[in-house]
Amino acid sequence: MNSADLYTALYPKSKLPKTKQYELAWAALADQTDHISRCNARCWLTYRACDGEITFADWEKHVWPAKLSPNCESIDHRWNVSCQAADVYMHLLSGGTVVAFVEPHLKWPSTVLSWLRVRVLSIYADYLDGQEVNSRVDDAVSIWRSMVGQFNWRDHPWRIGDMMDDLKALMVLTLMTDKADVYVGFKTDVLKNKHPFYRCLVQMGKGSPRNLFPEKERSLIEMYTEIHKKQPLYGSGPDMFEIAKIREVVPSSVASVVDFGCGKSMLADALFQGSFIFRYDPAIDAVSQAPEHYGPYEFGLCTDVLEHIPESELPFERLKKLAKDWYFTIHTGPANQKLPDGTNAHKTQKPKEWWVERLGGKIVWEEGPRFGLLTSFS
Repeated sequence: MNSADLYTALYPKSKLPKTKQYELAWAALADQTDHISRCNARCWLTYRACDGEITFADWEKHVWPAKLSPNCESIDHRWNVSCQAADVYMHLLSGGTVVAFVEPHLKWPSTVLSWLRVRVLSIYADYLDGQEVNSRVDDAVSIWRSMVGQFNWRDHPWRIGDMMDDLKALMVLTLMTDKADVYVGFKTDVLKNKHPFYRCLVQMGKGSPRNLFPEKERSLIEMYTEIHKKQPLYGSGPDMFEIAKIREVVPSSVASVVDFGCGKSMLADALFQGSFIFRYDPAIDAVSQAPEHYGPYEFGLCTDVLEHIPESELPFERLKKLAKDWYFTIHTGPANQKLPDGTNAHKTQKPKEWWVERLGGKIVWEEGPRFGLLTSFS
């Protein structure tokens, strides 16, 4: 396979299976006769390592030692520069510091983006170290202008698309000149971007008071609000068989009911027809009003809620004030649902005995890791 075909096969939009791409890349890396393909494969494999598909140990042993040509021209030179940039990302993402970067000759403008991104990382390291970087920022912008000025746009129109990424890297430089307020929205874009360059920026800044891209700590309510908006059926309540089990144990007639953590469920309406029902869920705007204003209630309903709350924040006292008699459905194990921060949705995973000790009452049904509990607070 020649270098042009290999480039097409490894291109991000390639329709080849990943296993086939790996097969082609490893074969090209071992080929000592086609240096362009070797650089292409080395670069592609390093980016896969940045994504965690190849361990750092395997990358360091099998990919990094592949030598780059000291005398390269045109596209050959571009792949060398791309490899060097990918090496920097890999070392940083593996916990290293900014490694020495051999600055390429500037006569091949196709190297602009890789050169600029690594220069940004180098300057950011000094910025985090407390150094004054305004002059380095100015130099980087000046060199970038010179490189762009040399570019033959007619022969390489694809470079126009890369310009958007150039501008993002330049924005990072601008943020380091105390003009962060200009690009508030850009910070969010950086945190969401999965390219190794942006992940390096975020990782470098962690723990530093000069971090340009602090990750916002999100509350549980904010994360559940996002889930409810993205998943129309999330929190829609139990199936008809479980509803039948609950109907057998709860009172058939009560004056008022609070459905605490109701989600999108209409369970209370199905169980207590004719009762005053107050549905409450802080993660859904339409039912986020606190229930205390209309309480206390004759009966409380709380299904598949408590396990979603951290143990230290469980609202036992609040529940006691809202109603004396309660029905709970509780799950004792991990949830299938992951929160937007990657953690399990069930924050309190305890055996049923633990829950009974704190809530009192008796277990009225049990199925797998879930059970129903009927209790009356004193």
